Amino acid sequence: MIRYKGVEFNDVDIDRVRAIATDEAKRTGKPQRLTCGRGLLCMVNDKGFAWWVVKAPYQGKATFQIGSLCSVTITDAHQASLAMQKLAKSGSDPRDYLAPKTP
Repeated sequence: MIRYKGVEFNDVDIDRVRAIATDEAKRTGKPQRLTCGRGLLCMVNDKGFAWWVVKAPYQGKATFQIGSLCSVTITDAHQASLAMQKLAKSGSDPRDYLAPKTP
């Protein structure tokens, strides 16, 4: 479920919500924040570029970028969000979840 300006949308409506948020970003000149639940946000700028952000406070930094809407599905973004929040709560750097794994 995605929430934008008090209205809830289904996950499949992400492109429609993105278009609405892009128009608002153009009007205000500020990136728009879509709330996706459990600390996951989707930010949309005035050019229509969208990226996933997770709230996971760690050493003074409050949010971390997961990836673009084009390259990361909402399901994968939710999984990354939960894992990154768990790392932050345990005192580990949440970015370690996104770091490439070496064999």
